[in-house]
Amino acid sequence: MLNRQYDENVKRNYRDYKLIRITPRNEENLDYLKDLFRSQSPYELDFWQPPTHIGGLVDVTVAPEDADIFVKDLDSKQLDYLVAINDLEQ
Repeated sequence: MLNRQYDENVKRNYRDYKLIRITPRNEENLDYLKDLFRSQSPYELDFWQPPTHIGGLVDVTVAPEDADIFVKDLDSKQLDYLVAINDLEQ
């Protein structure tokens, strides 16, 4: 019972965190996503569905303070993506 109360008290706030669905279309896209998944990313990311193959969906949450720059990075690398959920708390 004590552990459950502790877990409820440290519940994280996901207000304004976004869920972004990315589709790697080539090896370069896939390698970039795998690098983000495997190593320290400059962004606060949480992969719900990790990158595995070209054409496979990759679901990742991104912190609000990193969302704009992360999306610009995806655009610059010509990755196909969709903001599936704009605010995880809603």
